Amino acid sequence: MPVLSSFFSDGSAYWGENFRLYTSRWKEEVRGNTDTQIDNIYHASRRGIMVRESLVRALPTDDPLFNDPRQAGEGIRLIIYKCLRCVPVRRSIR
Repeated sequence: MPVLSSFFSDGSAYWGENFRLYTSRWKEEVRGNTDTQIDNIYHASRRGIMVRESLVRALPTDDPLFNDPRQAGEGIRLIIYKCLRCVPVRRSIR
């Protein structure tokens, strides 16, 4: 399945950090942020290795995206550390 289609298909369901489902309108807004046909140019055999800290996301949005929070290990915000300095970047808010 193409990269973006797996996120935007009618049957896909993703939750935000407020544990609410994203709407189809949100999906359309994110799709509108794409400026390239990544489905046509992405090939797993041409992957690279990051040698610097980088902001990389599967989708062109800053919104967090979680799978079903009712499932174990999904939808939980954990403390995330930078590799070299172990400085907390984001903490769980409950």
